[in-house]
Amino acid sequence: MSDPSGEIEALKQQVLKLQQDQDAIKEYLVKLELDKLSEQVNNALVPAPKPATTLAPTDADNLSEQLDRLEEQIRNGTFPIKIQFAAPKDTSAITPIPATTEIIAPPEPEPEPEPENEEPPVSVEEFWQQYAQERKRDFTGINLRGVNLSGKEIPQINLTGANLKGADLSKSNLKEAKLNQADLRNANLTSANLLAVNLDGANLKGANLQQARANEKTLFPSGFDPVAAGVYLLQPEASLVGADLAGFDFSGATLTGADLQQANLKSANLSNATLIQVNLSGANLTGASLSGSKLILANLSGANLSNTRLDSANLTQANLAGANLTSASLSSANLTQADLSEAKLINANLSSANFTGATLTGINWAGANLDSANLSFLDLSGFNSVGISLRYANFRNSNLSEAKLVNADLSEANLTGANLSGVNWTGSILNSANLSGANLSGANLCGISLQAANLSGANLSDADLRNANLSYANLENANLKGAKVQGANVNKANLKGIVMPDGTKREEEKPEQSE
Repeated sequence: MSDPSGEIEALKQQVLKLQQDQDAIKEYLVKLELDKLSEQVNNALVPAPKPATTLAPTDADNLSEQLDRLEEQIRNGTFPIKIQFAAPKDTSAITPIPATTEIIAPPEPEPEPEPENEEPPVSVEEFWQQYAQERKRDFTGINLRGVNLSGKEIPQINLTGANLKGADLSKSNLKEAKLNQADLRNANLTSANLLAVNLDGANLKGANLQQARANEKTLFPSGFDPVAAGVYLLQPEASLVGADLAGFDFSGATLTGADLQQANLKSANLSNATLIQVNLSGANLTGASLSGSKLILANLSGANLSNTRLDSANLTQANLAGANLTSASLSSANLTQADLSEAKLINANLSSANFTGATLTGINWAGANLDSANLSFLDLSGFNSVGISLRYANFRNSNLSEAKLVNADLSEANLTGANLSGVNWTGSILNSANLSGANLSGANLCGISLQAANLSGANLSDADLRNANLSYANLENANLKGAKVQGANVNKANLKGIVMPDGTKREEEKPEQSE
């Protein structure tokens, strides 16, 4: 059951509010009445050119008296405005009365029309004649309204104050261009290159900038929010997850700490870019150029880097686990302490790459080129590859036990001190390779070529050397105890001090022509 006293109090408050509103209305009406009477008095006192329209003096006196009475009523609060309220019989039916008084703002002034560029319009053919053939670059104030320059290469052009209203500049390269004070209303700038572009004071009303690329050097008009407009800000710490940046030119850009997970960077140019600690996990970098880029501590796990160029890139401590590097080029790349576990390096070019301290477990190296690569001091046990090129590669003191190096070319490779026990070398070439002090116990070297190889002090016990070519090889002090040497070619080989398969030691300087 409702409280009658509370409802009565609410009614009082509503009545009080209405009384205040009525007082305001009363004052307004009084002012109107005063203004009207004042105007009539003034008209009565001013002589008119025609006597027929002039008020008699008594009329003016009467009006003046009415004005005096009205002012007296206002002072005394007795202005005759009556307000009556009919109270409802049932107070429980009382509901709050919404306020009806509102301040009506004056109408907004009509906006002044935007000034149009008064220069005569220039056709795209005429513009291109001046730009491409005459090599003109300063087009200040030009009228290119509605022109189609989609996909055009026009970097560093000066379009200050130009009329580009409705122009199509999609996918155009405007890098370092001047577009300050330009009219770009309703222009199409989707996927345009706006790196270091000056847009200060430009009119971008209605312009489409979806997926346009800008950086910290790009100047936008005051109050313009590029992110809200769909612009990709290519700058440190940028969030570009899943962004479509295919074919874009990032060369030399700084994107330290940027998040590019799942981004599409197919055929993009990222050469010499600073990509330290960037997240490119799962990104599509097929055919992209990252040559000379700094990818220190970058996350490229699961990324598609097939046919990508990473020549001379710095990938120190980068995460490339599970990455697809099929046919990628990483010549002279720095992969120190990088994680390449389970990566695909099929037919990849890794010549002269530095793998010091890298994790290389479970990699598919089929057909890869590792000529002159630094693979020293690594655990490569179980290394499995067919047809790999390792010419001049450095395996010094690395562990290659139980590795499969079928049809591999290790000519002149450095394998000094390496653990090569149980390695399958079927069909491989080790001509002039340095295997001094290497552990080849139990290795399958059947039919392989070790011509002129240095095997001094090597452990070849129980190795299978049947039909191997050891001509001109240096086997001084090598251990061949238990080795199978039937059909091996030791022509001109140095067998001084070797331990023979039967365990005896041979002292001859110059052994027989064949063994």
